[in-house]
Amino acid sequence: MVLTNLKRISFRHLLKWDEHLLIIWYDIKTVMPAGIWPFLALACVGIVLQIATDETGQLLYQAFVAEILFPLLVAMISYRLIMEDMEEQRIEFLTIREPLQSIWMRRLGSLILVATLSVGGMWLGWQITSKETLTFISTLYVFAAPALVLSGIGSVLAFGARRVPIGDLVIVFWWGFCILSYKAAYHILGPLYLFPLWYSLRMEDEVVNFLSTKWVLGLVGLLLLFLGFLFLGSKGQNYTS
Repeated sequence: MVLTNLKRISFRHLLKWDEHLLIIWYDIKTVMPAGIWPFLALACVGIVLQIATDETGQLLYQAFVAEILFPLLVAMISYRLIMEDMEEQRIEFLTIREPLQSIWMRRLGSLILVATLSVGGMWLGWQITSKETLTFISTLYVFAAPALVLSGIGSVLAFGARRVPIGDLVIVFWWGFCILSYKAAYHILGPLYLFPLWYSLRMEDEVVNFLSTKWVLGLVGLLLLFLGFLFLGSKGQNYTS
C-alpha cells in the first residue's frame, strides 16, 4: 500500500516537471528565433557601417543603429512574444501553471537581455574598429529609452485592441515621423522626441536637456509597459475563458 502511494506521488511529480519543462522549452523556441538572430544581424550591420564610414560620420551612424534601429526591432517583437499565441489559441496550454502576464514579462525580460547583449557586442566591435565611439553607458542609454517607450505604446495598443497591426501602425508612424520630419518632430514633440542624439549629430547642434529627455522617455516607456501589463491581464481573460 505504501509502495503504491509512493509510486503515485513520484508519477505526479514527474508529470509536473514534464509540464514545466514543456513550457520552458516552448518559451525558448518563442523568444530565441525572434530575438537572437535579428539582433545579432543588426549588430553586425552596425559594425560594418562603422568600418565603411569615414571618421567624420561614424558617431552619426552609431547613433542611427543604437538609437533608431535597435529600439524599433525590440518594439516590434515585444508584444508579438505573447500576441501570436493569443491569436493562434495557444493560451490554454501556456496558462496551465502561470498567469499570462507573468509569461509575457519573462519573455520580455529575455528579449531585453538579448538586445542589450547584442548592443554591447556591437559596441565592442566599434571599439576595435574605430578611434571615436560613444561610451558604453551612453550607447545603452540612447538605446534603452526609445526601446522602452516604443515597446510600451505598441503593447498597450496591441493588447487593448487585441490586434498586432494596431501596435505596428502607431509605432511605425511615431518612429517614421521622428526620422523623416526630424526638424518638425523635434520641436513638436519636445521631450517625447525619440532620437535626440541622432538629431544633435545630424544638425551639428547640442540638444538642450539631453539627459532629462532620455529620462522622460524612459519613465513614459515604463508607465506604458505597466499599462500594457494591466491590459494583458484584463483582455487575456477573454482568451482563456
